[in-house]
Amino acid sequence: MHYHRKLDIILISFTLLFFSLFFSSCQSSVETNKIDRFALVNRHNIVVEEFDLMTPLSVGNGNFAFTADITGLQTFYQEYENGIPLGTMSNWGWHTIPNKKYAGTDFPHHIQSLPHFRSIANAPEYQRKETYSYHEVEGREVPYEDQIESSPRAMEAADYFRSNPHRLHLGIIRLKIFKSNGEEILIDDVKGPKQQLNLWRGGIRSEFEIEGQSVTVRLFVHQEKDLISAKIESPLIESQQLSVEWLFPYGAPVHTGPGYDLSKPDKHNSLLQANEDGHATIRRILDKDEYFADINWKGKALFEQTAAHRFLLTPKPGQSALEFSCLFSASEEDVDIPGFAETEKNNEKEWKKFWTSGGAVDFSECTDPRAEELERRTVLSQYLTKINGSGNLPPQETGLVFNSWFGKFHLEMIWWHSAHYYNWQRSDYVEGQLGFYSDIYRTAVDFTRLQGYKGVRWPKMTGPDGLNSPSSIGSYLIWQQPHLIYLAEQQYQAKSN
Repeated sequence: MHYHRKLDIILISFTLLFFSLFFSSCQSSVETNKIDRFALVNRHNIVVEEFDLMTPLSVGNGNFAFTADITGLQTFYQEYENGIPLGTMSNWGWHTIPNKKYAGTDFPHHIQSLPHFRSIANAPEYQRKETYSYHEVEGREVPYEDQIESSPRAMEAADYFRSNPHRLHLGIIRLKIFKSNGEEILIDDVKGPKQQLNLWRGGIRSEFEIEGQSVTVRLFVHQEKDLISAKIESPLIESQQLSVEWLFPYGAPVHTGPGYDLSKPDKHNSLLQANEDGHATIRRILDKDEYFADINWKGKALFEQTAAHRFLLTPKPGQSALEFSCLFSASEEDVDIPGFAETEKNNEKEWKKFWTSGGAVDFSECTDPRAEELERRTVLSQYLTKINGSGNLPPQETGLVFNSWFGKFHLEMIWWHSAHYYNWQRSDYVEGQLGFYSDIYRTAVDFTRLQGYKGVRWPKMTGPDGLNSPSSIGSYLIWQQPHLIYLAEQQYQAKSN
């Protein structure tokens, strides 16, 4: 296929659920014709041959993903804001705007436009009890975290706790290419693009030309580390017209968007802690949150800070290729940073393991004209759920591509996202998500007791803290309660321990 659409992860998971439930009702005592899994997967590799803001491609490992434009990195991130944003997202990267400073220009625009804004801009920090709406249940007053309109102050408190914490875009990594006249390239300067996502190997290969000069970019995400690794080959490296640029943004507490804000350079810090031959470390500080970006490269190159939150890796003359790896981490640790060759081998091993284990469906001998498309959707759904929804947190609605619902996830949807794994014999991919329930158990129990209920009431829309997000609808829903029981039973059936 020469086109690709990013489908909502709910529909992707539904595809797998449909087949998993269908085939779980069938029994086979004898394996007659073994599926050629290599052929099955590779006939659905994605090929993109023109710019389309709705067709970026992603690579990832379930806890971390990187989404690239047709150049193989995030070169034209601004243009893709009008389509599907190019994310660098993780399950550990979150940002919280300080409660005490959630005033003035830190308020979302729709808050600043309200008539009462001036009276609340300097108010003390918000408290969750300000979001409570009380309802009589069996003779007692029960609090629910609501987006209530009882007062402007209550509305703003609900807005703050709903939008914080929000998932953080960890950093834009892009090609910076100059034409022979010294001007930086635009989208129209990219000629003859051809980009392929190799599903079997988990990598993206991008080829294009700038003023007749070829550029090839190969990209992988390590399957055990939150790391991207790329190899770039081009005559433009020798002429020093091609560099790699890092841009680090502030967090963006928006309901839907790329998860970054480049308009507030004074609100965060990007500190170049180390800059040696072949290695650099950048410490990121956003209010009370911090993380690190460790960058390794192969060959002689200059790494420098060019502006606030902007860094540039420029190869020195005498080279036609540039290899680099960038490891994102929540804490500063002495960790091994694999190079491109090692990351490529890691992907070849782990993706082969994924595709050769568990269930598979081959429709190649079906005569129905719809069979090919159905098989394509099944294969691509397995790839997308692996990179977006097999980590240690329940996936958000848009996976790790870009933010929806502030990057938070909905426990009402974990069944749809993850119940298929068991019937495809891949129940191991759910274990991390179920561990989240243990992590937030005490928090959930405490609020359950506050409401006067027995047992445990799981939150609906939440982040890694396990606190419910105020909502006039979500706070009252209970359909997320049985999901853990169902998923735990699946795990027991898979392992019986």
